[in-house]
Amino acid sequence: MRLVFSFILLGYFTNIQVPVVSNYSDFIMGIEKSEPTALRMHSNDVRYGTPLRSDVYQEILPISETHVLLVKEVFETRPNSSIMENEGAKGESYVCLCNKKDLVTILQRWKDNQHSNTDYAKFDCKYRSFFAKEEMFQGESFWKSIDLKATLNKINLETDDVLLSENVKMAVYKNRQNLSKKILKISYDIPVDNVIKEVESESFLLSVMGDEETNLLKNTDILGWKSLFPEWREYKQLNAGFWGEPKPKKSINDNNYSKSFSISSDQSSSILQVEGQTTFLVKTDEKITKSLKNITIKKNGRFVQGDAYLDYGEYINYSIDGLSDENQSVVVAMQTSIPTHTVIAYDAKSGLELGRSDTMPIELNLPISTSEINLSVTYTKLKKVKITYTVSK
Repeated sequence: MRLVFSFILLGYFTNIQVPVVSNYSDFIMGIEKSEPTALRMHSNDVRYGTPLRSDVYQEILPISETHVLLVKEVFETRPNSSIMENEGAKGESYVCLCNKKDLVTILQRWKDNQHSNTDYAKFDCKYRSFFAKEEMFQGESFWKSIDLKATLNKINLETDDVLLSENVKMAVYKNRQNLSKKILKISYDIPVDNVIKEVESESFLLSVMGDEETNLLKNTDILGWKSLFPEWREYKQLNAGFWGEPKPKKSINDNNYSKSFSISSDQSSSILQVEGQTTFLVKTDEKITKSLKNITIKKNGRFVQGDAYLDYGEYINYSIDGLSDENQSVVVAMQTSIPTHTVIAYDAKSGLELGRSDTMPIELNLPISTSEINLSVTYTKLKKVKITYTVSK
């Protein structure tokens, strides 16, 4: 089915022109007809007594009879406010895999100006943030702007396939918050060395069969779409009900993999047979050097922290670790889960080398006047190991 998904996306490039509408009714009609459609809107509101202007762009790409990919971009500004207050101007982009019926229901509510912080809970989403309106999508089609065709045609990482038929354990629990679901906990010893992390977007159950060959796994027809957006972050809901990125549970401990999955329940099934796959990133003996451009560490005279996309779905995070007035320098600390060997910082304007780190932890001692840098990062080349397993209980 992944091939079908790719074929549909590639076919879309023969007709990249997307009708742009200005109201929810026409946008919903495009979704119901499974036609690529975009919606552009502007609104003015008052939040906590402060005027707020929102620029919104939404676009859908049909990928099956039941699902669409939705992109939503929102940029908020405070009109007629001081420059200092306008530092709060921000934008957010979402790419979500949506069931058409669920999306239409939510859009009907948005049409009536009814919003909730749980609106995206039914969707599988990735997101990014931006801080300048110029970064908001302005062209004919969002999907053209990210060059899906080039992404689909890129050379994949070298992958080793391992079939795991022994020592796989499965525990079955009730989902106390939703009795129509069961929770399956899969665990096994990892049969490869030098594992860095699990690739979550490529780790899932392939099938869950109950009695009389009843398939209890739903919505397995669209897999791997997240690999089209490796530089975007996953969008998750915190327990408190606010949106954010909670600290993930560690799936690998002492060379043992453990992961829980929620499935549809069938009380009549006494035996479950599960097939699944897990993909890991594993170290090799090779190294790669990559350039990261225009990383801002000082904005409006103040040092800031942030991140830049490195590789394999991972970021390099940076923060200010200390200032020294005596030697007019700033210490920038960096972290990434990818094994890193050397980081060299250059001034983004002059190209002069400002500092380097050849050991972990990564710390760069830069001139205190530095505001924007380019990085040269040398790190370990990784490969994928895909492990497939079958287990019953």
